[in-house]
Amino acid sequence: MNSGAKWFLGCLLLLSLLLNLWNNDFPVGYHGDEPKKVRFTLNNEQDFHIPILMLQLARLGNLVCGFEDERVVLIGRWVSALSGVIIVFFSFLFAKRTMNERWALLVTAGVAVSPILVVHAHYMKEDMLFTACAMAALWFILKFIEHSNWKTAIPLGITTGLAWSAHYKSALLVVIAVLIPLLISVPRKLSYYGYLIAAGFLGIYVFLNVNYPLLESPEIFLEGVRHEGAHAATGHSISVSPFDHWFSFHLFNSVIPGLTLSVTMLAITGILVLLFWWKETLDVDRLFLLFVVFYYLIPEISPSKPPPGYARYILQIAPAMIYFSVRGIQLLSNHFENSYARKGLVLLLGISLSISFWDTLQLDYYMNWKRDTRQQAAEWLSQTGGKPFFEQYAAAKNDVRSIGDFTPEDLRNQGYDFVVASDFRYERYYRGAQTSGQDEYIYNRHQQYEEWFTFPFVEITPAYRSFAFSNPTVRIIDLRPVQKLTESNY
Repeated sequence: MNSGAKWFLGCLLLLSLLLNLWNNDFPVGYHGDEPKKVRFTLNNEQDFHIPILMLQLARLGNLVCGFEDERVVLIGRWVSALSGVIIVFFSFLFAKRTMNERWALLVTAGVAVSPILVVHAHYMKEDMLFTACAMAALWFILKFIEHSNWKTAIPLGITTGLAWSAHYKSALLVVIAVLIPLLISVPRKLSYYGYLIAAGFLGIYVFLNVNYPLLESPEIFLEGVRHEGAHAATGHSISVSPFDHWFSFHLFNSVIPGLTLSVTMLAITGILVLLFWWKETLDVDRLFLLFVVFYYLIPEISPSKPPPGYARYILQIAPAMIYFSVRGIQLLSNHFENSYARKGLVLLLGISLSISFWDTLQLDYYMNWKRDTRQQAAEWLSQTGGKPFFEQYAAAKNDVRSIGDFTPEDLRNQGYDFVVASDFRYERYYRGAQTSGQDEYIYNRHQQYEEWFTFPFVEITPAYRSFAFSNPTVRIIDLRPVQKLTESNY
């Protein structure tokens, strides 16, 4: 690797860190899961709905920082931000195995500026940490394929154990490792599976060391696993069958909003190119294909697609999809003799990655809490006066999970002048009401919101767009008029 490539890689890693940290000081309550993680970190508690690697790293960081309040969330957000940098670094390593340095750096740049990765790197949430651990485990799987011995089994076991400690869906890595010899040539299969079992036991040892509280309270751990298993099997809030959208729910609600349409189309094209020229594919191509198939299809098949941040459930395939977007262009350009065609393909790739970067800059810019729609709602209420009542995602501090728990008369009688609703909460009931087979609660809750929205309201929409847990559409419902209006907006 020449000095110029090293310099450019260093710049991309720094850019990734800066994008991940920019405007990450928003209030804790903007993300629905962060308040619980803050409490767990400070009180040394856990419910094991998710393995606790994120909590353990936050606690470790807090030994230095010594926070005793919500500022501890910044440590967790730093963990996610640094995880994003690790993802960028491993993306370069993977791409370098199949392409020259220039193409590999294009993959790296695409990952560094990807909207789905940068935005989720702002949250104290396990998704980025798991993706970083999974990328590390995949890298050592490649090393393990080449030489199955103790030297490669140990780092594979450690990284796999860390992935297991970050998220339960990391169990799919075991399935991938077992199936690899079907797609990738393994020199000594018997040795491969023998050392793979040894790596698995090491992974279990790492998992137990990170999640040691489960040994003290196994009932909490088992309840956490049961809770997550039930959600995966039956749905969360609403149930979304893969046949409702013909296996494209996450494509349209997660992949395209997270990668941008142009990068998604190039990625799909790249996958088709690799399948067409299958004999030209290399180990990274086949490993990433296997990874994408499992980590897209399993969330797609599961009826659990919890709003508002659908994209976090397929976030782990983003680096591989960006790799495919570049790999496909690279393979096509190699098969074109016309230099103008090759330049056109590279220009198309450059434009697509630039669109992705622009989208990320806009999303990052509006993650500043002063620009968030919830802050705009707070300022409107402050100027207008009156007593407000907030549901979840409508403010940093909320009064109730859903205003559907009350009638307008209930809250008016309690002296409230305004009720503030967020589409991060009510949108799920509108989506669910359009699908048959939901719990009756969903249809009832939808009707309750319809009742609420017969009152006049001011609607505050994002200046750019909503994404993940940032910038919801907020409706400030005015309870002061005596008569309801038929129109739902001023």
